[in-house]
Amino acid sequence: MDLAIDSLVVTKVCPILAGMDTAYRYRYNGKESMGLLGGRYDYGARLYDGGIGKFLTLDPLTHKLINLSPYSYGANNPISLMDVDGKYPWPVFIRSFISTPTVALGKFAGDGRGPSFTGTARVNSKFTIDPSANKTTQPTSNSDYTILFGGLINANPMIWMPPVFNRAEPLSSLETTFAEGFCSFSFSHSGKDPITPSFFTPSLDVHAGLSFSEDLSNGTLSITGSFSGDAFPSTEAFIKDQSGKELFLGAKRENGGLWDLAGDNKKDLFKVNMKVQFDKKGNFTGVRQDKRKYTVEQWNQKVKEDFNK
Repeated sequence: MDLAIDSLVVTKVCPILAGMDTAYRYRYNGKESMGLLGGRYDYGARLYDGGIGKFLTLDPLTHKLINLSPYSYGANNPISLMDVDGKYPWPVFIRSFISTPTVALGKFAGDGRGPSFTGTARVNSKFTIDPSANKTTQPTSNSDYTILFGGLINANPMIWMPPVFNRAEPLSSLETTFAEGFCSFSFSHSGKDPITPSFFTPSLDVHAGLSFSEDLSNGTLSITGSFSGDAFPSTEAFIKDQSGKELFLGAKRENGGLWDLAGDNKKDLFKVNMKVQFDKKGNFTGVRQDKRKYTVEQWNQKVKEDFNK
């Protein structure tokens, strides 16, 4: 049964269902459902069939993604990638984390790591940028558990209390401006330790102003901008290509402690000025900054080394 017959059945034969369909039209990934029969969704360039997890028409960039089925969704990596319209989506990840194993005289657990594509974070935000399609997805933010060792009264070593676990509910926002193959956006996220009062541990704040300029014919993605916010905790940001390979935008180690969380600070964290090169499959092949060239591995290592300086 094709789409035209679906619509005819719903609107002419069963008007009650048609009314229900109108009330609940935007569903999976916020896309418009094309009718109760068939589970099809309008992605702009293509129709998506939720029953089989495939698009029903060819990818507009099939000639650049010759290793993938022209009907695949999210470059066959739906966990990490969200296919906004059948073109290149660039997932962006921004995370706030504590580099030390503990903080506040050992009372709270930290994340105990440097810049990484894995590991826990105080706040973890993700969204997708598609400059050529003039589309973004709104950010989703979450938090790993805050762990307070032994409750609030374990100063006496003879008194033991089990650790307290709780998860913050972070907030995030994204505002975008588009031109042809270009997207500039301002991003922010915040999150607070949910265990202690705000007086003791205020919210962390991170802000970013970035521009993505995509040249599909030459396979380049130019990224410029800066990150600002609290000096504590640490901040990192990275993007992924169509195969799921990660590439750092930058990272900044924390400088201070809980007292630096007070207020919505706009301290300079790190700047971004890089040109990312990608192949016809939409996969990263290298980075250029000023006149220097880096492989993906060399660039990621450079960010880790700069973080430790």
